[in-house]
Amino acid sequence: MRIQPGTNYRCATGLLLAAMTVTLLGGCAEQTVTPPHRLSVMPLAVQIHQINQIAARIHAIRLTGSITIHYYNRHNQAQSLSLHAVLLINRLASSATSVESSSRQAEVLLLTTYLGQNAMELGVNRRGYWLINHQKNVAYIGHLDSSGQTPPGVLPLNPAELLGLLGFASLPTDGRTLRTVVPGAADVRLLVLGTEHGRPAVRRQIDISRYTGRIVKVTLFNDDARASAICSLAHYPTLAPEALDSTHTPIAKLICRRFSITVPARRISIAFHVHHVYAKLPGKARFIFRRPSLQGDKIREIVPADAMHQR
Repeated sequence: MRIQPGTNYRCATGLLLAAMTVTLLGGCAEQTVTPPHRLSVMPLAVQIHQINQIAARIHAIRLTGSITIHYYNRHNQAQSLSLHAVLLINRLASSATSVESSSRQAEVLLLTTYLGQNAMELGVNRRGYWLINHQKNVAYIGHLDSSGQTPPGVLPLNPAELLGLLGFASLPTDGRTLRTVVPGAADVRLLVLGTEHGRPAVRRQIDISRYTGRIVKVTLFNDDARASAICSLAHYPTLAPEALDSTHTPIAKLICRRFSITVPARRISIAFHVHHVYAKLPGKARFIFRRPSLQGDKIREIVPADAMHQR
């Protein structure tokens, strides 16, 4: 692992949220065996049920691996940062019929180290979030609003959208999940609708391989109908398509080993290589996702005014 000279840790701290997102599994990467023919397109209701069944099984997971972040600093200079990472996700109770609740319900903790020393920590619980630069003893803390959102502009990616970006979120079953199938195309595309100014708007796009039945790309859209974040999913463990419906399939077989995230507006790219996947957390969630005391750290509290200033 290597940190280039001149790395801006304050900038990198914010960038890691997008990575947190990712973040999270186990085993060596295995290339999926591609069937010789495209799979038949199953009825939409069946496809939604299959995705929701898999999402429901991803309840509490721990992913370990490495994260590499490429970004540009305030002087428009290309920077890179590579760290060892542990990502913990605890999925809270949510409703599959709601786009908002299905994408927001998670507690997240991303711990990173460099040469065995704590580097940066990003945590999100039901009340707020924190970003800690351990090398500079600086902590940024913020609070979620009543809808579970963070102030805009503070972080590259809203932590509430993590599950959706990684392909772990449930799909609405109330008619707001649409599908497009292009003859001869390698992927089936699902569109998840929300509302913007009282009108339907695409919030999430999920591309599913016609050869493997796996999610290969997730795109999140902002209020301007522009892609706010894109995640490509690759290196899934070998698994027959029919095994996706089985509740006996190990969780580790359902999660890819490489998440490649881009945040176009921030010119950030993040590659998360998952080395190991664990289907349970190492301790009790109420302790894992509790905000640390921050004793000895210089604390900066993020408020909406700061968020707007950073946009």
